[in-house]
Amino acid sequence: MKTDYKLTFSGRFHYKKGGGLSPHGHPEDFQVQLIYQGKAIVGVNNVKFTANAGDIVFIPQGSEHYFTVISEDGMKTLEIKFTCSDSELLYLIGTLKTLFRDKNNLVFNRFSAIVMEGYKKLSSYKIKNNAMLVETLVDLSRLCMEAQESEVQSTEPQSSAVATDSAVLDAITEYIYSNLNKNFQIGDLAAACGYKQDYIYRTVHKKMQMSVIQYINKIRFEQAKKLIQHSELSMTEIAWNLGFESLQYFSKFFKQHALMSPSEYSKRTRNLIRTDY
Repeated sequence: MKTDYKLTFSGRFHYKKGGGLSPHGHPEDFQVQLIYQGKAIVGVNNVKFTANAGDIVFIPQGSEHYFTVISEDGMKTLEIKFTCSDSELLYLIGTLKTLFRDKNNLVFNRFSAIVMEGYKKLSSYKIKNNAMLVETLVDLSRLCMEAQESEVQSTEPQSSAVATDSAVLDAITEYIYSNLNKNFQIGDLAAACGYKQDYIYRTVHKKMQMSVIQYINKIRFEQAKKLIQHSELSMTEIAWNLGFESLQYFSKFFKQHALMSPSEYSKRTRNLIRTDY
């Protein structure tokens, strides 16, 4: 199946302090680099900046770029490269900033899925990854446009308008991510977000088609996979970071969701990966 866009590379990397890449370019490829640990000095087309964990760096086709890791523990990234001549996708690509932020691990989860598909190389993995590439470009464009809208709104007088369901869900999600290491109650979440529990229940069910507990567990499970795949923490440390009272309880929780133990999942995924398509 021929398309006007194609993923050409995906990878997960760990760079040491002082490491990086000297100035170079990719004449045919666009590149997106998500930093999920550490920070680096980055240069794109003679513009120099610092990129931190949670930042996304977009490198336009043919642009000269480089980076040097400056954090003591090094830097970890998820990266993709792709070609594109599709006019609609090129419009989305044109909305991307050189530096912007991930939100609630949205892009992290997209990139992780792409990297793992490339690593496993199951039947039709290239077709699946090209489909996920389109979804990723839409997500990246939305993140940039939301950031731009927020900048505009911050300069305008604020009204006392009722919060939208999306804004409420964003507040809920942010609280969950910020408190995964704690054994919090729904009442704690509601109080911190400033809404009644019934409203929290209704909003999560309406937006996510699941209960609040299911939503919390979904996020906790995704974070568990992230820590197993992309950190050197022990299983006990991961369990503690996610608010579990014991490794046994964490292992039971993980196996219920992944249908395998955390240690088995670690053996399958905890390594550096590069795939050229």
